[in-house]
Amino acid sequence: MALSPSGEFTFGFQQVQGNENFLLSIWYDKIPDKTIVWYPRNGPMVSQGSKLELTNGHGLVLSDPQGRHVWSCGFICDLAYGAMCWNL
Repeated sequence: MALSPSGEFTFGFQQVQGNENFLLSIWYDKIPDKTIVWYPRNGPMVSQGSKLELTNGHGLVLSDPQGRHVWSCGFICDLAYGAMCWNL
């Protein structure tokens, strides 16, 4: 998970209440009910073992535990260098 500099928001995988799956989302972190303020439109819920990667050709890519791409941000850019990988 990544916390915003102000500590107001968190970006990561949030477990959906009443479900064993997770949703990639941004939520208010400073309030008890952790209200979701953003999630990918048509983005799937994923199971434990899924991961989010920043790639050079597909942008942000969400993969299930079997490595299948289940969502990408659709923003493609050239990366000179850098890495990001969040495992659930």
